[in-house]
Amino acid sequence: MRHIVQPLCSLDLPCNNGKELQNPEARRYGLNLGLNQQMTRRLNKVALLRLLHIHGPMSRVELAASLGLDTKTLTHLSRELLERGLVESAGTMACRRGRPRELLQLSVSKLNAIGLHVEERRISGALVALDGSIREWHHIHLSGKESQRRLKDLVSGLALRLTTAAQGQTVGTGLTIPGVVDRGTGLVVKSTHLPSWVGVNVSTLLDGVCEGPVQVEAYTAAKALAERWFGAGTDVDDFILLDAGVGIGCAVVVQGRLHTGQGRMAGEIGHVVVEPEGETCTCGRRGCLETVASLGALLKQAGLVPENSRVRPQDLLAARLQAGDKVLRRVVESAGRSIGLVLSPLVAALNPSRVVLTGDVLALDPLFTQTVCDSVAAFTLPHLTRDLTIVPSRLGQDAALLGAAVLGLQSLFDV
Repeated sequence: MRHIVQPLCSLDLPCNNGKELQNPEARRYGLNLGLNQQMTRRLNKVALLRLLHIHGPMSRVELAASLGLDTKTLTHLSRELLERGLVESAGTMACRRGRPRELLQLSVSKLNAIGLHVEERRISGALVALDGSIREWHHIHLSGKESQRRLKDLVSGLALRLTTAAQGQTVGTGLTIPGVVDRGTGLVVKSTHLPSWVGVNVSTLLDGVCEGPVQVEAYTAAKALAERWFGAGTDVDDFILLDAGVGIGCAVVVQGRLHTGQGRMAGEIGHVVVEPEGETCTCGRRGCLETVASLGALLKQAGLVPENSRVRPQDLLAARLQAGDKVLRRVVESAGRSIGLVLSPLVAALNPSRVVLTGDVLALDPLFTQTVCDSVAAFTLPHLTRDLTIVPSRLGQDAALLGAAVLGLQSLFDV
């Protein structure tokens, strides 16, 4: 079992009991919506689960007070959640008066989600618990020539394997794919690095295979969710994640929530033009950020070619950089400056607490991160970067996979 880190997420949309909530904690976690009884009960359950997720073990008295619920209502809710195995006893706490009070906590061992991550050369799948521990992990290598039917069968088979291993103890499934999904139809409409995915209906791909809801998200957005729950974004509500590898993208978290934009395509900074007369990009334009700062661009500019397909580009670049390749060093510094140039207006517009760097280009650290830091500082007003921290992700290759699992886990807290 690999343990990542204890999660802490911004869960700020719970519940209401049909009454005006009196204390600050109750107002924070409740909404006076005047909803019907069934919806009100659902909202209260979600609020209780969110509160236990954030604060850890609490007594029924503390839960009732925080949520603005009467003791009878809280008792009914907690009993139902205990019976469903979502909540469990966490011992007792002594009180100044009366008997010790029982503490309740989330049943972490029973709250798991399946994460599925599809890459150009590999499909990964994991069973991930609410505390971020990976209980089971599998991967399948791809040749890159698989047919659409074969890819669908491989993903479904891996999902079934993990569902069987979970023994009915999953709350949802998340899937990350290399492409753009039409949210109306569920079809993959673009997939530059794995074109066989185009036309796949991801909304029905896992029908009859997985328990609970199935959510789909792009790589970079999923990585941002992973950082929010388990990584460098656990202690801040506003941050930008910059993902640089084969492609370049970003994700923005505002007030603890992922900002996706009206077409769910926010973050396509890889196709911001930085050199109008530069190289032609895969998108058809010239001089996009990806043409100067992606892994492929770094290899080309440094005049490097992997000796065989088994050598990862980032490993080759890292080895040459460590060996003192001065040409490559200048190339990396130039790429970092270009990325900082594109990040600086985002920092100026959003004023985030942190920028998290992730992706295969981190193999070129510490030079890459330092150059990005220097570039952002150079292109942004000082008072906007005074309290800004720019840090590399520590989630490594599991980031997108963990983010996929978060898509499933967070369904437990969705209204």
